[in-house]
Amino acid sequence: MNNFLTLLKKSVANTLVSNSLMALVALVLLSSRVFAQSESVKLDYFSLALANQDEKPKAMFFFQEVLGANLMTNNDQNIYEFELPNSPVIRVFKKEKPEPNATCNYNKSVENWGSCINSYGLAWIVVATSDLKRTAKELKAAGYPIKYSKSMLPDEPTTEVLITSPFNNQLFLFVQREDVSASTCKIENIHLVVENLKKSIGFYSDTMGASDIEYVSDVCAKVQIGGQNFILAEPEGLLLEPSQFNNSTNNEASVIKEHFGFLFNDFEQGIYAINGKGYYFKHTPQPQYRDNKHSHFSNGQILSPDGLVIDLGDMAVSRYSRQ
Repeated sequence: MNNFLTLLKKSVANTLVSNSLMALVALVLLSSRVFAQSESVKLDYFSLALANQDEKPKAMFFFQEVLGANLMTNNDQNIYEFELPNSPVIRVFKKEKPEPNATCNYNKSVENWGSCINSYGLAWIVVATSDLKRTAKELKAAGYPIKYSKSMLPDEPTTEVLITSPFNNQLFLFVQREDVSASTCKIENIHLVVENLKKSIGFYSDTMGASDIEYVSDVCAKVQIGGQNFILAEPEGLLLEPSQFNNSTNNEASVIKEHFGFLFNDFEQGIYAINGKGYYFKHTPQPQYRDNKHSHFSNGQILSPDGLVIDLGDMAVSRYSRQ
């Protein structure tokens, strides 16, 4: 009887050890899978528009001297690309024509910042700086409008931010962070105003593998998309009064207000996944061949639920890829 109990105890112990090992292996595999998913798509760039060529000098000074970004390209199409450490590329281009019926005056935009948000899409960009007071002095000396506020970050409602609008009524918010270099700034968050938060989170999860979703409220959430932190919020989630928000501009119908570009490690699989989820391409990626052999797919475009134009490409062949 004692021998039987001893064998039974050993059997149970071995089973527990085996199950623990299996659970550990499963956890490692799951962690690897989650890591692989988070690394499989990255935000490569976002684009901002100059309303006219007169805004170019201030834009160039803002990115190079205030943010400390490096100018990567300056081509014949009037597209300028800037690079900051550990941040996506910032592409700045000149619009074919200014948007009609602008509701926000450039020189006074930060005094009534709510009037600058008149359509779904990019609301503002949060930039981390090591010294907020020094940044304020640089902006003021260069002639940019500035304003302080403690009510602009939905996830940090008591944090002091510095607001400015360097060109085309585009808002930039500066926050002070200890882990930022004294010589360069860092893109911390990109804030998007969306019509329906649940629908937008579903879209970015299905298409770009959005992760680390943290709800700030029923109408606002922090999300990591392509390795970049985003804030997605319905208008009231960005502290906008209904009277301030007027969706008078449709991104798809007008000259492009902003643009995002994502790169896929496995672009072919990404194409199939997007199609499989029922989303349609604005421009469908096409197979490309070299020496009669398939080599890669051309870039494609999809639209967000709010009409935001999103470029999709292959990380292995993109000239913008920064490994």
